[in-house]
Amino acid sequence: MTARRQQLANAHHEAGHFVVALASGFRPMLLSLRPLPPYRSGPFVSAPGPRHTYRQVRAHAVTAAAGLMAELRAGLASSDTMAGARNDLKQARKAARQLCGRRWRLALDRYVGAARMEVDRLWPAISALADESMRFPRIEARHAYLVIRRALGERHLGGALERMRRGKARRRRLRRELARYAAGRRRR
Repeated sequence: MTARRQQLANAHHEAGHFVVALASGFRPMLLSLRPLPPYRSGPFVSAPGPRHTYRQVRAHAVTAAAGLMAELRAGLASSDTMAGARNDLKQARKAARQLCGRRWRLALDRYVGAARMEVDRLWPAISALADESMRFPRIEARHAYLVIRRALGERHLGGALERMRRGKARRRRLRRELARYAAGRRRR
């Protein structure tokens, strides 16, 4: 596999994680094709947040499997990329075991199928974000959200972008109220 093809496979892999994580309700902060030492060795998408409820654990498993499904959809999967996806599948397997106990294999098949459906549904956004990440190897969330919105609009993401905007407005409003409150307390 040539270096350019490997980079394109990584771009699709990480874009798949990012877009499916956003559609699943996570708030990914960064898409990077560069390793970020010292705690990571490969390209990744950071999606913080606890995963305790059934829905959150399922969303995490689907997001973990989405990278490999995006590579397969783009026709870029090879033995090299499968080695990189091993950790993602391990995370999905762990989530399946957490939810289903002994029947984890059946659950894992369901999660991989759900990831494939999500990747097919969100393919225009994944492809656009992969192309953008080939130009810019490190993309902040705002930039990625604009690329996704351009590719398929907000309706396909279940209003995730609108919720993010409302959350920012709410935080700004709270900061203003706290500043007014603090200013009033200082005068006394």
